[in-house]
Amino acid sequence: MRRIVLALALILALALILAPAMVPLGAAWADDNPCAVSVNVLSAQDQGSIEIDCNGVGEVYGNQFTEILNQILTRRLDPQQVMARLAELDPVPAAGAARDLDGAHRQLLVQALVGKAPEQIAIGADPKETDAGDYGKAIATAVLMVGWQVEGSQISRKEIPALNGVHGVALVVRDAANPPAKAVELKVALKAAHVEVALRSDPKMGGDATLLWIGKRPTFNPLEPKS
Repeated sequence: MRRIVLALALILALALILAPAMVPLGAAWADDNPCAVSVNVLSAQDQGSIEIDCNGVGEVYGNQFTEILNQILTRRLDPQQVMARLAELDPVPAAGAARDLDGAHRQLLVQALVGKAPEQIAIGADPKETDAGDYGKAIATAVLMVGWQVEGSQISRKEIPALNGVHGVALVVRDAANPPAKAVELKVALKAAHVEVALRSDPKMGGDATLLWIGKRPTFNPLEPKS
């Protein structure tokens, strides 16, 4: 069990974030709510803390969960908007399941790009991931339908050492802080299709070049074994 102790400032944020799943303290939790919250307010010192107890969560996953909560606080994010954004995310595929852009999601991608000026991008797929090529082809099929072009008319399966650690999908540009307009447009369109994409910088890229990289399969393993 992973126990995380946070500052009193988290009380309000977590109350909003976890409101749909929260039950009175001491009550039983459903199987789909593995985390429980307890509050300990020390009124004399006007201080307090909350404890989040999560069953079946390993140290690495617990640290990532803590980082998410800290980001909500330090960036002053509206917890209700965070919850709405989370509702748009698709779960990580089960272990061994191939990634796929089904017809409904492909149509969302097409709709987000239709009517806009077509662009050209490169698409690469991690050669060590068996499903990366087909997933890249599914995305390519959608963008080709609205007139976009794929460099070389193919998906590269060449290994790029700098991208070996990428999980999921990434748009690689020269400067992620100032990406080309087409990279921003494609990122927004992929988001509409529930495909999460990160922007990554590569100084070797051309100023207008954009590479859509299909990286390693995302993993969900909250109780990872210790090395």
